[in-house]
Amino acid sequence: MRLVRLYRTEGEGRTQSGLPRATTLSRPGLAFVVWVIVALATSLRFVMDTASVGRFDARVVVGVSALLSGLLVATVHWPNRSSGASEHPAPALSLLLMAIASGLAQAGLPLLVFANRHSDAPAGSVVAFWTTAFVGVVLVGVGAAAGRDRLLRLAAALLLLVSAAGVLANWERPSSFSLLVRYTGPQVYMALAALAWVVIVFYLAARVEKLGWATSALPIAIGSGLAGAVLLIGSAPGLSTLLSPIILLSAGASAVLYLMVLSVGPGRGALIAGTAIAAAPAAITLLTVLESAVGIMGPRPILVAPVIGASAVGACAIAIALADSPRKRVVPPGRLALGLAVAALLAAAAGLLAPALGVAVRGGLSNGEVFAADFTMAGFETVAGWLAFAMALIVLVSVRSGLGRWRAAGILGALVVLAMAWTVLRTMPLHTWVTWIPPEVQQDYGTEFASLVFTPLSSAWQLIGLSLSALAAGLGAWSVWLLPEAVDAASVPVSEGRS
Repeated sequence: MRLVRLYRTEGEGRTQSGLPRATTLSRPGLAFVVWVIVALATSLRFVMDTASVGRFDARVVVGVSALLSGLLVATVHWPNRSSGASEHPAPALSLLLMAIASGLAQAGLPLLVFANRHSDAPAGSVVAFWTTAFVGVVLVGVGAAAGRDRLLRLAAALLLLVSAAGVLANWERPSSFSLLVRYTGPQVYMALAALAWVVIVFYLAARVEKLGWATSALPIAIGSGLAGAVLLIGSAPGLSTLLSPIILLSAGASAVLYLMVLSVGPGRGALIAGTAIAAAPAAITLLTVLESAVGIMGPRPILVAPVIGASAVGACAIAIALADSPRKRVVPPGRLALGLAVAALLAAAAGLLAPALGVAVRGGLSNGEVFAADFTMAGFETVAGWLAFAMALIVLVSVRSGLGRWRAAGILGALVVLAMAWTVLRTMPLHTWVTWIPPEVQQDYGTEFASLVFTPLSSAWQLIGLSLSALAAGLGAWSVWLLPEAVDAASVPVSEGRS
């Protein structure tokens, strides 16, 4: 069994060992297939892991996933000499470190996540944020940091993270989505597990790129498989448990995800895999829409319009993160466009600090008294505030670097999409739980005993940021499309930070 060849080998792209460097996926069609597989595997793993909480021993779920991951890597990539390159043996210590890292990635870190989640705490939307969106965005950030257009892709990663939060915050109303306010400790552990997983898979992918699969597959497979076997021996599950569809689907999705992330490599492959993982919340939401449409799982709990708006913003962020550098360039726009872009970012930053939502809470206490509170939330506590800031940052980086023609059009298109999404996401906070409001009131939100109402305020700074971003991007696009000085990018020296 062999995977299709994922990389285009370029003549100048070889490592010191003489093995071909996996710099880019070979064809756009193949890149799309890989993206879809990773997004579906991430979504399925989250859904099945969630279904297993409270029903199965976490050691069994993680153990089967780790064991199957090792088997899949060994089956697909060992031995793998399809490239025809000679193998260079690695030091024993390096192979041992790869095995340990693989076991930690597929057994230790998932077990840490399971240890910090329960059937109803933290909320499923919060768990999805840290185990899918945050993982994917960090992977995009790590992949972008080592390549060209790094600043633009990092800004796109921020926009992608905000769009995922916008999707998850609209899974229900009143939403249970509250980042780092309720169950802060478990959320921190999940975030640390996500960071560690990205570091490990990036390290393993880099080792694979340098040493080749024929050398790397066996330690990676042994590390993951052995860790999974230890967990299964310690939990001693019955055969009926091992054959449960929930566990098998979770394990299969986890194994496929692990295989694909390692196979696409640490360069552009990390961008493709990362954006796909971060898109899982939107993919899961589409599944709930389909289920409710055919009446399988009952009524639809999500708010459709805000979810569609946030998903559209995510699609724009993915397109910006994955777009190739322009083939044609012009002299970067003048001081006016750059000044407008800087002003847009400053205005959007002010919007993060300015009041953005009015909040009214009404409820009853156990002693019969009525509780009432009215307060405001700042822009950094809302989805819309971060949308305006992320888009202003993208425009500033693009204008400063110089726009290619199609990138200029893409940035303008993204601004149009974001402006429409902003209008439907204005009332969406990043947390509904407030520490100083009695828990007995907050637990009754959405019932006849307590209400939580959000009212959008003027959001003037956010609007100014969006308007100035549009002006700066429009001026940049005008200079690119209407001035005749476009030249071949290969003939003009470009600094590392330019797009």
